[in-house]
Amino acid sequence: MQTLLKSALLPSIFSVAALGASAEPLQGMSFTHGQWEISCDNTGTCRAAGYKANDEGDTSISILFTRTAGANAQVEGKLNLQTEDGKNPNQAELFLNSRSLGPVRFSSQENSGKLSSAQTQALLTALKRSSRIEARFNGQTAALSDQGAAAVLLKMDDFQKRVGTPSALVRKGNSTQTVLQPQPKPVVHIPKLPQQKELQIPVGDPRHAKLLALIKKAPTPDARIINQYKYGDEACDQLFDTGEYGLAKQNIVVYPLDGGKRLVEAGCWQAAYNFGMIYLVTDDAFSRVYQNVGPQFNRYMQGGVLSGSHKGRGLGDCWSGSTAAWNGSRFVTTSVYDTGMCRGFPGGAWHLPQFEAEVQNANDGK
Repeated sequence: MQTLLKSALLPSIFSVAALGASAEPLQGMSFTHGQWEISCDNTGTCRAAGYKANDEGDTSISILFTRTAGANAQVEGKLNLQTEDGKNPNQAELFLNSRSLGPVRFSSQENSGKLSSAQTQALLTALKRSSRIEARFNGQTAALSDQGAAAVLLKMDDFQKRVGTPSALVRKGNSTQTVLQPQPKPVVHIPKLPQQKELQIPVGDPRHAKLLALIKKAPTPDARIINQYKYGDEACDQLFDTGEYGLAKQNIVVYPLDGGKRLVEAGCWQAAYNFGMIYLVTDDAFSRVYQNVGPQFNRYMQGGVLSGSHKGRGLGDCWSGSTAAWNGSRFVTTSVYDTGMCRGFPGGAWHLPQFEAEVQNANDGK
């Protein structure tokens, strides 16, 4: 599932030019090689993460390198450890090829430890070739894989246009070419919405039949929204299911929007541990569909925000998700992210965005 979501997301992410930004907004990127991966977002920030080999030990280990765009941007490193019993250490000692790089102290708020600039630089230098990196704590040792690290770091340089320049991590040079500069996040304004409760429309209500017919005739999802799934009877099976889980036997929920519009929510698809909803923007009379937002969202958080999150596997150690916000005329994508490889970290090892917008919500605090 995690691979499906990433491969489906990334090629189309920034056709969402979406949010009223410039004509040629920066497109995010995701790349995986060996036990390392990288996600770069629309601001130019890149995050590279490495993990243990799949079958090595009971303790999970991951290191994250984050670098913003700009010639003078420094790399920040973090270490994440997860023991089999779920108890994270307060401190670990970092080793490179059996040589101590000193301690890493963990933050109780983030469950990770920040590397010093010296530790970060030592690891970046070593990972360009075969290296043995370990974290030791409480009598345990967790080994980080170096497989794929050099390729991922080179990908970071390439995305940020550093290859051949003094600020490159892998292929340094004396080129004076301009490296990628930090890009602003697009801004989405959510207008003040009516303070009305949602409307539950039960089976048997004449409006239920009307809405069901409207949903079945709805246009395909808005191409400007980042969609993770095909839309149709294969993906939206609840719409065509005649059994007890079919939409014909489930309540439909309607939320108020501004400008005489409504948001219609209904079941779309269910899997072993994931689900998605249909979200349509309609008129008050339920006679017209202005927008089919898409089936990857599974929660409306009031205040004009849709969210969707999906497990990569049942263990819940890897997730992907996105959010969209109402701008007064339609829902637009405001974030797309995943949490890295499935490597035993509850909730995922890291937050790796591929797209981020700044949301200004007039409903905050209401």
